[in-house]
Amino acid sequence: MVGRMPKISVIMPAYNHEKFVGEAIQSVLNQTFQDFELIIVDDGSQDKTLEQIKKFSDSRIKLILHERNLGAAVAMRTCLENAIGQYIAVISSDDVFLSNKLERQILFLETHPQYSAVFTLIDLIDETGNSYQDRNHKYYRLFVDKNRNRFEWLNYFFYDGNCLCHPTVLIKKECYDEIGYYDERLAQLPDFDFWIRLCLKYNLYILPEKLLKFRILSNERNTSGDSKESNIRTHNELSWVYENYLEIATVQEFLKIFPDVSLNEQQTRSIFIPFLIARLAYSSPHLSSKIGS
Repeated sequence: MVGRMPKISVIMPAYNHEKFVGEAIQSVLNQTFQDFELIIVDDGSQDKTLEQIKKFSDSRIKLILHERNLGAAVAMRTCLENAIGQYIAVISSDDVFLSNKLERQILFLETHPQYSAVFTLIDLIDETGNSYQDRNHKYYRLFVDKNRNRFEWLNYFFYDGNCLCHPTVLIKKECYDEIGYYDERLAQLPDFDFWIRLCLKYNLYILPEKLLKFRILSNERNTSGDSKESNIRTHNELSWVYENYLEIATVQEFLKIFPDVSLNEQQTRSIFIPFLIARLAYSSPHLSSKIGS
């Protein structure tokens, strides 16, 4: 692969996952689709994560070190700034790709050019790699959904929140070049913020196949786990995330996203879009309770 651009850049921000990172790396190296590079950013891990990463000597691995922990969004930026592939795949350092994940996704995107990103369904596993047994856990419901066009996705995000699993995505790198990277102000919702910005311009698709093993850590230690700390961060960050809807440029686009809204003659001018967005937000029990006053 020396001297040529890999088709896919697989990017892995890693932090304090010494028990899992080796399996995550191996799952990438075992892919049936082999035209990739693997960019790993160790984000200042304080355990033996780096030691585990260095056990691999594959020439496709690019290892970059942060001297201290800078957060997931910054680590993602470092990955993306060093990626040279036409497509970007994301893997968390505690998750596992099924062996045909990249093959299935690249085939989909290259035969469906109207889509710029493709996600997959997931299997839930516990810390030991066994199937996760608690079917009341929110992840059993959160990441299962139907496909929509980008306007319908924007409507769903506005009223119901995020349901896309970040480490399942394969996305055209040009999307990042066009709309930017993840918002580094956000600790809890950088992926959700990015999906909204993505759907303001591009269509996405969920492949109805389980191609990722998503690990649930004990005591809600996942970044998106149901802990008091993560819920507070989510509450605080939602208002920033929903500001993306102020980028809707025309009333015609607004009505494609919110087709049930009735407008009077004066409100059909684009200058009223921020007012209309605010009115929708504060009339929705879901949003008003989370955005607050």
